[in-house]
Amino acid sequence: MQRIFEAILKGNLLEWANEVPKQRDVPIRVYVTLQEERSTLSAQLRRRRIVEILEKLQQIMSLLRLAIRWNGSESCVKIAHFQVGMNNAA
Repeated sequence: MQRIFEAILKGNLLEWANEVPKQRDVPIRVYVTLQEERSTLSAQLRRRRIVEILEKLQQIMSLLRLAIRWNGSESCVKIAHFQVGMNNAA
């Protein structure tokens, strides 16, 4: 039966991260899959992109609130949407 355990490879040694497999007195064949770690840079880029998206959403909401206050009609909401689209093209 195949079971999966998490470990950290340090040189030629595996250090178990969570559950330690029960080992018999005989050697056990294992297959190790190395997983690439995500770089800090990619995490920073993701955070920056999320911040940019949230800022754009905040701009959209501000324009929508302004349009609704201005006239309260749905046509104003369409105008606000068009203006935000124009800002994105710049």
